[in-house]
Amino acid sequence: MKLPRFALVGVLTLAVTVAAAGVAAASTGVPNLPGQNAASVSPPVVHAGPQKSQHFKRDCPFVLGAVAGILGVQPQELKTELQGGKSLKDVAAAKGMDSATLAGKLQAAWAEKIDSAVKSGRLEAQKAEATKAKLSARIESVISKPWECKGTGSSQAQRTPFSAARHAGMFRGMRDQVQSLLGLDSVQLKAALEGGKSLAQLAQEKGIAQKTLESKIRETLSANLDQAVRDGKLSPEAAAQVKADLPQWVKMMVTGEHSGRRNS
Repeated sequence: MKLPRFALVGVLTLAVTVAAAGVAAASTGVPNLPGQNAASVSPPVVHAGPQKSQHFKRDCPFVLGAVAGILGVQPQELKTELQGGKSLKDVAAAKGMDSATLAGKLQAAWAEKIDSAVKSGRLEAQKAEATKAKLSARIESVISKPWECKGTGSSQAQRTPFSAARHAGMFRGMRDQVQSLLGLDSVQLKAALEGGKSLAQLAQEKGIAQKTLESKIRETLSANLDQAVRDGKLSPEAAAQVKADLPQWVKMMVTGEHSGRRNS
């Protein structure tokens, strides 16, 4: 069974070919990964800092997960408690935490997220500082107003476990890891994959056992799934489903030939 071309390139975050490969996979009948559909191949937009007004819903999973951790509850439990127009401040007060403490802890978690985005190159340092300068006021608004992310839960529920995991950052760091293991830069790796070679073949050329490559990739994916659950971006159930299929998916990634673009 060949791995869909869009899936392999997407795993390695080779953004240049993701869109074209996704269209080709849909038009040529290339099979999809279990639980994935061709309409969801576009990589998610990274939002490291808090978003304003209509864009705040994109930060809902992070805020929900962070506050749940602060209050010592599960994200789904917190979401239930926020029903009926309650605010995060209301729920915290019911659990004996004042708003100043909640705001301070959430600001620390958000600042850590922003710093992480800077370190990974997803956010410029100057923009990060500007974002952090506005955090205090933004967080006060977020925790004081009735929870406004009701629509986010329903859209998340419509995603397959694989799609939800991908959007939650399952493949974060994959490109760098594979490039490092194979001793290739992004241009060389992209060219090799588009030339029809599989990751297994590239590993063999470097004297790396296929099982070793698969094991390293599984470790990274599993760690990313665990982090997504802790951040409230992915349900434990979805993470468990994806983990159960990891051996199969990773083997497909490693052995599936990438034959480059096809003409429809």
